[in-house]
Amino acid sequence: MRRYSPASRLGDLARRAVRYSQLSVDLHLAQTRLARSESMKGLETTIYQTERNLLLEIWEWFQISQFGQEH
Repeated sequence: MRRYSPASRLGDLARRAVRYSQLSVDLHLAQTRLARSESMKGLETTIYQTERNLLLEIWEWFQISQFGQEH
């Protein structure tokens, strides 16, 4: 397993903090878009984008937990 230096870990934590903040904003925007959607296509698009963002986040966590590095 690859080990990170303390400085590297701090940089990673700062990047994740920004990323989670953005993910929170994205989820709130999706909630608004879903509530205002007037078509099935609008609902499908918002759901697809939200699912994709969440799955990418899970994939990154999996990669880090399995391989100790980011991909």
